[in-house]
Amino acid sequence: MQRYKLYYWLENYTSILPNNLPAEDYVSVITPLIDEFLKFNYGNRDMLYDFYEYLDEATDAQILTWIKQKIYLLFQAKNESYKRIYQGLTEEYNPLWNVDGKETVTHSGTDTDRHTGTDTETHSGTDSVDNTGTDRTTETHSGTDTRTINNDGTDTNTEQNSGTDATNNNVATFDDPNVRLNTSSQTLNGKQTVNTLDHDTTTTDALQHGESVSGSVTHGLSTETEYGHVIARQNGHIIEHENGHKIVTERQGNIGVTKSTELLRDHLELWQGLSFLDIIAKDIINTICYSVI
Repeated sequence: MQRYKLYYWLENYTSILPNNLPAEDYVSVITPLIDEFLKFNYGNRDMLYDFYEYLDEATDAQILTWIKQKIYLLFQAKNESYKRIYQGLTEEYNPLWNVDGKETVTHSGTDTDRHTGTDTETHSGTDSVDNTGTDRTTETHSGTDTRTINNDGTDTNTEQNSGTDATNNNVATFDDPNVRLNTSSQTLNGKQTVNTLDHDTTTTDALQHGESVSGSVTHGLSTETEYGHVIARQNGHIIEHENGHKIVTERQGNIGVTKSTELLRDHLELWQGLSFLDIIAKDIINTICYSVI
């Protein structure tokens, strides 16, 4: 068995895969299968020309270390790609999805409306206000108003007299020009007069209402206003609308036989020619073998 054939290394050693592969789901899936898959599908491939320079001198351990290192670098470089491919191939989906579902459209940002220029309003013509007619007012009073006055208690009037009254009784004679003295008297006044008036009277006044008062006011006023002025407004304001709402549209219906057939055909073509294990196997062959696939 020739050492430069890939089959040699896959037959004589447990695995050519390195132990420090990335800790991803796809690695755990391919690890049990990749060595056998390479041996029976690509075992006759020649190793890269690099081996021929030292094949006779190099030990199997050295060559196997080189193989594992090359595969390690391959997985490090394409780990993210392998992971994405594996996720896509294992994703559950309905190949005949019948266009039922919801579409959500989100509007965000700001809409701006700008108004510029001048708006002009012109008022012309005459407005007339005519107030005519008669307002009448009638008031009717009926019933009796009664007023009562009560006088109670006692009024007292006191007069105080004091001083002296003098009475002169002198007389004149026909034969004597002088006044002849006669008797005279003086009266000392010290009397006091008290008048008392006792009140116990009641006075009642009554007023009978039965009259009617009618009044009227006649209006004949007319007012006219003449319009001929112009109002101009300068517009330079900005109106902003903030949009943050969502529009959810629900669609339902049958996509039809033609479209269903196309979807099914694409689905079958995808899976008939696609193998995740084969993708990685070909990358390994192109890395360590001479023949390019």
